Amino acid sequence: MFKIQRWIKGLAIGLALGATASPALGAVLLTGVIHDSRTREPIRNAQVQLWNAELGAALDRACYLYWDEAPDYDPVSGQPLTTILTTGANGVYSVVLEHGHPTCPDTVAPVRMEMRVSHPDYMISSLVPAEGGAAPESFAAYGITNRDGAYFVSDALAAPSGWPRPPYWSEWRATKITTPVLNHHIPLDARAPRPAELSGVVRETGGGGEPIPGARIVVSGPNGQPLPAVCLFGEDAARTADPEGGPNPGGYLYRIDIGADAACPSGGIYTVTARPPAGSTAYPPAAVDSKPSDPLSFGGRDQVDPELTPVPAPVLPAELTVVVRDSESGETIPGARVVVSGPNGQPLPNACLFGENAAQTADAAGRHVYRIDLGADAAACPSGGIYTATAVPPAGSTAYPPAAVDSRTSDPLSAGGRDQVDPELTPVPAPVLPAELTVVVRDSESGETIPGARVVV
Repeated sequence: MFKIQRWIKGLAIGLALGATASPALGAVLLTGVIHDSRTREPIRNAQVQLWNAELGAALDRACYLYWDEAPDYDPVSGQPLTTILTTGANGVYSVVLEHGHPTCPDTVAPVRMEMRVSHPDYMISSLVPAEGGAAPESFAAYGITNRDGAYFVSDALAAPSGWPRPPYWSEWRATKITTPVLNHHIPLDARAPRPAELSGVVRETGGGGEPIPGARIVVSGPNGQPLPAVCLFGEDAARTADPEGGPNPGGYLYRIDIGADAACPSGGIYTVTARPPAGSTAYPPAAVDSKPSDPLSFGGRDQVDPELTPVPAPVLPAELTVVVRDSESGETIPGARVVVSGPNGQPLPNACLFGENAAQTADAAGRHVYRIDLGADAAACPSGGIYTATAVPPAGSTAYPPAAVDSRTSDPLSAGGRDQVDPELTPVPAPVLPAELTVVVRDSESGETIPGARVVV
């Protein structure tokens, strides 16, 4: 009998590996994996028992020719000493039935046979329910054909990984079953599902950026679509980050029911997309950022922090006012020509100025105001730099020497800062006008002039 038992066990293993099956000894082979309906991980220590529903009794151990994982066998009959199978780490059950007891399936009348599966931490699956009614004698309606003498409900002796899930039955109605049914996998729902947690804070762009309270966020599954409600515990995929004054401004937390639907599979990469708060003007209306998670599984956790770039703050130029004066009179010099140079000693490039060149002409008041875009060119117009204004005479002026020039430096300039410098030009010296002293020598009596008189002044 033990030789038969070992032969049947070899047949079971061979069938699971794809070998050709053939009816043997009027027996039926059943195999499959008991697994978690959400994570699809095998369930260890699940208990499986077959019942004759017509009699309301468990199948007698005499019905079993081989019961995989059974702890002990009768030394005489070779039959298992228990009718309850406890799965191992792989979650596999496999059993070969024969017909040696009234509770066994027989050739006389159809027997409704139940497969009862239990585990203290799991329950019959409502997430992936069994097919209604009893398993048919022929599985053709389910696209399952007799291949090499066996029905392969799934392709492998492992928990199914794809969608849709393969069918399974908790009831069987048959007479003398002679065709093995392989890879008949049974899912169970965890009694206390442990969700995967995806959390984070929506922030302004840049490491350690300010949080954005009230940002609008959406979580999407690996298929790129927002998660349906079935994948989330009492919330929607679209929500608002915590508000100002909340426990975690800009923060969010999604509790994902991994495996509850094809949209939220175990091991998938989930994406959080953030947009500005409703009505906000601090961010461009089209601002958006999407960031992926690490692969998430049952009970896993990850943090994703989307970032939004705010509307750029208005550029506050530094203002440098140049007033050119006459060094002697202190009067302003209308039309004086001025040039502003940066800390590097070179005239400022146009990029550093708002709509003008470095070389300008003073107005009628001898004045010109430069608006400098500090930082627009890091080398030419840095913030905090000292700038120089150089003045020369108005074009064509004769009041000042052609080579007259004066340069004055500003205080360090920062964005929004202001300073004034007053270059001075020295005018051409006025021509020397002599004083005239006329001496007329006269006769004191006649009043007549005395020609040739000698005079000393």
